[in-house]
Amino acid sequence: MNFSRERWVVFRESDNKIFCGSARNYEWRDLNKLGNARIATYMSEKKAISSATASYGYTPEQVRAERVHEMLVSF
Repeated sequence: MNFSRERWVVFRESDNKIFCGSARNYEWRDLNKLGNARIATYMSEKKAISSATASYGYTPEQVRAERVHEMLVSF
């Protein structure tokens, strides 16, 4: 069974790094060096931007949210 949903992820404008990690342990990582890091996803663009600005003090102009489709596959 396959499931798909639309989510939002946050990128930092200055170096195009993605917002990832787990609760209270977030960091910005290069897309080529994600490894097994959990990518922070949000239900809306507004929630994604506000999370990055609240956690790190960035202004909305310093970060951007991109829409992605999350796929969950069970066998």
